[in-house]
Amino acid sequence: MTEKPMSLRPRIVPSHIGDPVSFVTGLFGGHTIRVELEEIQGAELGRKYAVVDKRPLDPPPVVLCRFFDELGWKDGRRIEQEVDPDDASLGAICHVDLFAVPPCESVAASLEEQLWTGLSFPASTKFSFPSNYDFTSMIARSPITTLVTPSQDGQHGVLSLQPTITPDIIAYMGRSAIREDAKWNTMLAGGTFVQSSVINHNNKKAAVFVFPDLSVKAEGSFVLRYRVSTITSGCRRGDDSPHPVLAECFGTPFKIYSSKSFPGLRPSTALTKVCCSAWRTMGCV
Repeated sequence: MTEKPMSLRPRIVPSHIGDPVSFVTGLFGGHTIRVELEEIQGAELGRKYAVVDKRPLDPPPVVLCRFFDELGWKDGRRIEQEVDPDDASLGAICHVDLFAVPPCESVAASLEEQLWTGLSFPASTKFSFPSNYDFTSMIARSPITTLVTPSQDGQHGVLSLQPTITPDIIAYMGRSAIREDAKWNTMLAGGTFVQSSVINHNNKKAAVFVFPDLSVKAEGSFVLRYRVSTITSGCRRGDDSPHPVLAECFGTPFKIYSSKSFPGLRPSTALTKVCCSAWRTMGCV
């Protein structure tokens, strides 16, 4: 499998998710824990879900999860120790959310780049877009307010850019914003909540979340957001849940095809084989 560049992943807007959490009950009671998530295998493609054929994503998404125990501070720096994956995996739950990817057609991307750079362009310029391209939606996703007005000579369109404050933005993909209320979770099928497994990854034990039967009910390009919590430890943090989201990450984009246009499944990756071997050892398959 060809590794996708990190630049394709949505950039998460900073929030309290991912900060250390002090637990008061359960396995991590009395400890302050920080968690990291990383997609180490992203889906690349899939066929549109059908009732008679579940058609899971290929390859199955795999997310690496690491827990760090805060030991104290020294010289203004946090001292941490990574928790053994066998302990960290106990009670750890990961779930996914689905988001549609903004169109990436070359003409649309070129125009969107102009909207961001503030370049002027001839007023008579005509742009061609795919029939399903929603220009209005693209503008709404951009974290700017745009206004095109004629220049004094009437020959060019002048672009005015103003920042737009939208608190529901959770990430950016390229120049487009991803909003929390834009989830497509109703289009997901299969296991959206999974427990962790411990596998041998890069010659050492690692706690991972694997989504082997996840599929999508619509065609198009999508991206997954992963979030992890633990149900074996509780914390007190204001009015928040005792089991808050400890970490999150986005994966790389993938495409869902119709049955007629689907290019076919690819050979299993080395990581998929390792995960399958671990499931057999645990008696899960």
